[in-house]
Amino acid sequence: MFKDLIDTALGIMTTTMGEVVYYQHKNLKGTPYKIDAVFDESWTFVDPDTMAEVSSNEPRLGIRLRDLKIEPVKDDKVIVGRRHFLVKDSLEDGQGGSYLPLHLDFEE
Repeated sequence: MFKDLIDTALGIMTTTMGEVVYYQHKNLKGTPYKIDAVFDESWTFVDPDTMAEVSSNEPRLGIRLRDLKIEPVKDDKVIVGRRHFLVKDSLEDGQGGSYLPLHLDFEE
């Protein structure tokens, strides 16, 4: 029940606060498909050990895992607007969501 509530909240959050991006799994052939996701150019968090504020200029994508055809992996491709990115990692939250740290794909 709780996971269903979290999944519903993630769905509302990605469609309300997010934008349409195109996702391409490195292990699946075919064209990229649309998902709703929250793209951040830069972000800040508080380190729980030191309570220090940490800022990053690393782009990241907040997603609902069930919106993907298979689990995200390193080097999947994401298109945001006209920019192409590669996924560096998947930082899953244990509740059906994940943050994907990204870096620019200079080969596109």
